[in-house]
Amino acid sequence: MATTTKNMNKFWRVGEPMVWISAAALAITLLTAIILLIVIMVNGLGVFWPSELQQLELKDGRRVNGQLMRTELTADGSAMRRQYKIANRDLYGLDFRWIDEEQILKEQRPSNFWSWRGSSMVIFMVN
Repeated sequence: MATTTKNMNKFWRVGEPMVWISAAALAITLLTAIILLIVIMVNGLGVFWPSELQQLELKDGRRVNGQLMRTELTADGSAMRRQYKIANRDLYGLDFRWIDEEQILKEQRPSNFWSWRGSSMVIFMVN
């Protein structure tokens, strides 16, 4: 029994367990930091990725350029409507616009459209 206690005291006195505990804490901290950076990159890089833009021609002759955000039923449930990010608040007074699908005559995705996203605005350009 005395030798077991003597061996345990020597084991703790050498300090090897504390080295392993410190290494484990460092590994957990580095893993957490790497996971946090990955989450930030996955959620943040999409802001700078160009999105697919659509051009709609409506029954009243107007054209709408924007990014399709979502589609849902109208309030009465009789038809579908789409939300487009037109992102021209200075020009139209709106960032988003709802359009009923029955109002759309033609939908296209022109290849000469591109988008640029700045700090607080999105600009759709046509060449």
